[in-house]
Order: sequence, then C-alpha cells, then structure tokens
Amino acid sequence: MTVSLEAIFRSQTASRDKFLSRVMGIFSESIVLTWVLSPQSAYTNLGRPRITLPESKKSYSLDFMLQPRGEEKSFIAEMKCELEYQNYRFLTLEDAQQIEHHKGEAFLAFLEAARYPERCQVIVNRGRARKIQGAILVWGHVTPRGRAETMQRYGLIDVLSLQNIIGDLLKWRDQSYQDFLADRMTWCSELFHGLGLEQDRIPRSPGA
Repeated sequence: MTVSLEAIFRSQTASRDKFLSRVMGIFSESIVLTWVLSPQSAYTNLGRPRITLPESKKSYSLDFMLQPRGEEKSFIAEMKCELEYQNYRFLTLEDAQQIEHHKGEAFLAFLEAARYPERCQVIVNRGRARKIQGAILVWGHVTPRGRAETMQRYGLIDVLSLQNIIGDLLKWRDQSYQDFLADRMTWCSELFHGLGLEQDRIPRSPGA
C-alpha cells in the first residue's frame, strides 16, 4: 500500500485539514518510535537526547537518538512534520531552503551539531555524556532531490520521511502499529461520544 500524506490530509474543507493535522501532530513522533522498535527498521532509538554546544551553557532536548542496527555509531535526530501549514508548503521537502524557516534555538543547535558533531556534548536518559557521529532529520515527505540537497548543505547523515516510515509499517504488517492506531481511534470515539455524539449518528461527508 502506498501512503500519501497529502492525499490523506488535503481536501476542499480547510477546517477539516487543520483539525486532522493538529490531531496527527499529537502522536506523529510515536509513529517513528513504533518504527524503530521493529526488527526490520534500519535504526533503533536510544532515548531522548539533550545536547550542549561549547559556546553555550544552555542545553536543548531533541526528539530521538538513533543508532543503525548492528553498529556502534549514534546520531541525534529531530522531527519536523508540518502538514497543512501554509497550504502544505512544508509538507514535502523538495529543496534545502525549506529548512530555513525553522528559527528555534533547539533546531539551530541541532543544525550546528550536524556540522560539528565532535563539539557537541550529548546526554541520553540522564546518563553519561557521550559523543555522536552526526545528525538525522525526520520530515513529512521527502523527494530524492530535497534529501540530497539538505544532507549536503547541512551536513546531515540522513533525512528520513514519515511517509516512508508509515509505508514500511504497513508493508511489514506491523501489529504494534495497528494496535497503536486502533487505540487512538477508540480514544477519539470515546471523546466525541462523551461530548454528546449519538451512537447511531451517520458521519457527514467532508464537504457537507
């Protein structure tokens, strides 16, 4: 099954797209965490890292610490998955310039660590400081050109696509992913019925 995030979220109803994108934003990181737990994944996750650069006393929490299976190397990783924001302008990474609109201190520290990993101190799960060998970006969807340009410009080891990660989980028939989705669907149903939705109410079409 081929998954297209844009096909899932884009419709003729802007309020629907914004709502679903916000819902997805709550748990999109958990999809990556489900993926790295599969023995078929290229990476495992060591935990959530905190990084400190030598010129700053501040430390920053990032999303993942990824390690290629069967290797000792480790890479800090940050996820940026914007769906309908600015009419889907940043959903698909097509060129390296799209990265530039992220101005947060943590993300800028992440990019600095990607260029100079040997200067970065990293602590994972409140353990000892450790060295990293580079950085990985996780985006919503990535074109080959966008991936190559971004890796070259920012010195990234890899750029992963959430769309491809979901495709992997479906291809592998990952049961934990199915259980994860079923739980979230149940919780949403419980919320709306708790708010008063009648049990036999027939959903309206998106454009209704």
